[in-house]
Amino acid sequence: MDNTFTESEITPEGYLKLKVDKIKGSGLATSIKDECLSSEELLPSDKNGLVIASGNSTEKWRGKGWKTLDIDRSNYPDFPIDIRHMDEQIKPDSFDYILLDGLPMNKNGGVELETVIQQTRNALKNGGKLFFQTSIDDEGYSRLPTENEISQTLIKNGFGFEGSKSGPIQILDQNGTPVETYRSAQFFAEKLVR
Repeated sequence: MDNTFTESEITPEGYLKLKVDKIKGSGLATSIKDECLSSEELLPSDKNGLVIASGNSTEKWRGKGWKTLDIDRSNYPDFPIDIRHMDEQIKPDSFDYILLDGLPMNKNGGVELETVIQQTRNALKNGGKLFFQTSIDDEGYSRLPTENEISQTLIKNGFGFEGSKSGPIQILDQNGTPVETYRSAQFFAEKLVR
């Protein structure tokens, strides 16, 4: 299955520049948030985006036109809440883009995958795009979700990718070595109209 996409396929508007090129052969990949933050592009005035877990980069994201959500109030995010309670402060159908990187999505404990997907779906407009990076474990040695569990949870909650030739969910990038029991993967999905 070929999961390589041109920039225009990921974002037709062309301003969200995800450089999924990694340092070849090193096993290191750049994160979605790092790539977007390093881009010199700003959100156009007719689009809006939310960065979840903005952390110490909250002010930089605001400078690029993004709203921020973080549980740590000391960074003064726009939404100082836990992702599990986004719907308490964020109206449905509010954002064109959501970036999520680095939250532990465990099967048992931590932030539940289903909750994360439901909360982000609620906050996205129809046709809105979700980009996220998380660790996955297809061997079943940890509490991390498998690639299939993530894909099925996205599909079950109304995400997909219209016109995809390689399936309803796009994996933009992944890294790991054969000796590791888990790997990091970057996912892209679109909120479909129900």
